[in-house]
Amino acid sequence: MIPTSRLRPDSKVPISPSRAALLAVAVLTTASAGANTSPVLEALKAELASRRPYGDWLRENMATLDDLPEPAEVHSSNFDTLARRQAAFGYTLEDL
Repeated sequence: MIPTSRLRPDSKVPISPSRAALLAVAVLTTASAGANTSPVLEALKAELASRRPYGDWLRENMATLDDLPEPAEVHSSNFDTLARRQAAFGYTLEDL
């Protein structure tokens, strides 16, 4: 691959000391081809994502509302003091 364009100020350049030249060429080639990504960048993203498998962690640890216990007591609304409580917590008329 031969770079055919220059990096723009809004270009993102992934850094990897062992693959710096290869990544720079992939970024330049992708930018010049008008593509959004390249196989090299996709491989790098897959490698980095596998180091910290957020999706697996999320599936194992996510709780839904159905998993939560029912509250022991549900407090009724007190509309007589609502404006005073809202002001105490910093709400303004613009917020409401």
